[in-house]
Amino acid sequence: SSSLSSSSSLSSSSSLSSSSLSSPPPPSSPPSASASKGAATRCVEMRAMTSEDQPFVWDMLALAAHEESLEAARSTPTLLKYAEEFGARDGDIGVKAVIEEEEKEFKLGAAWLRFLNKDGDKGYAYVDDSTPELAVAVVPGNEGSGIGTKLITAIESAAEENGVDKISLSVRMSNPAFRLYKRLGYRVVEGSEFTNRVGGVSVTMLKKTSRYGN
Repeated sequence: SSSLSSSSSLSSSSSLSSSSLSSPPPPSSPPSASASKGAATRCVEMRAMTSEDQPFVWDMLALAAHEESLEAARSTPTLLKYAEEFGARDGDIGVKAVIEEEEKEFKLGAAWLRFLNKDGDKGYAYVDDSTPELAVAVVPGNEGSGIGTKLITAIESAAEENGVDKISLSVRMSNPAFRLYKRLGYRVVEGSEFTNRVGGVSVTMLKKTSRYGN
C-alpha cells in the first residue's frame, strides 16, 4: 500500500507521503531555471485551484505517492480517487503555490482536500465521513523554501472557510514531512500504523481546525 506525503516535496515533503523520486514526473507548468531558482525569495502566491488545474494535481499526486512516473500513478487504482475529476466533486478544495514571471504563472506546489468516504472509495487516511484527506507536494527544486508550510497553512484556512473542522492525512514515519506535520499540530491516530509497500511504517495523522466543536 502507498501513503500520501512526499519527501521530495515539503522539505521534499508531501502529504499522501513520499520518499524521493528517482525520476519525478515533470510538472504541468515547469518553472524556468530562473523562476525556480530563488523562489523562496520571490513573491510566492497561494491561489485557489479549479478543475482546470487537474493535470497539475495528477503531477503532484505522483510525487506525493512516491510514484516513479505519472503513468504509474494513473495506473494505480487506489490512487485514482485522489485526483480523478478534481474540482468536480462536492467538497473538493485546493490551493497552489505560484510565482509570476514575464506575465506567466509558474506552479511550485499544491495542496488539496477531498472527501473519500463512500463505500469502496475510502482513502489511506480515512477517519470518518466528515473528514477530508489532505495531499501535498512541492515541485522538485523548490525544497527547503517554506512553500510546503505555506501550502498547508493556506489549505487549512480554505478548509475552515468551507466549514471543515478536521483534516486527515497519511504519511510515512521516515518522511521528513512527518516531523513538519507534528510541528503544525497534526497528531498520529492511535492504531493507524501499517506496513507500507516499501516495508516501512505509515500512519494516519489528524488535525482539528479552529471550527472544531462550533
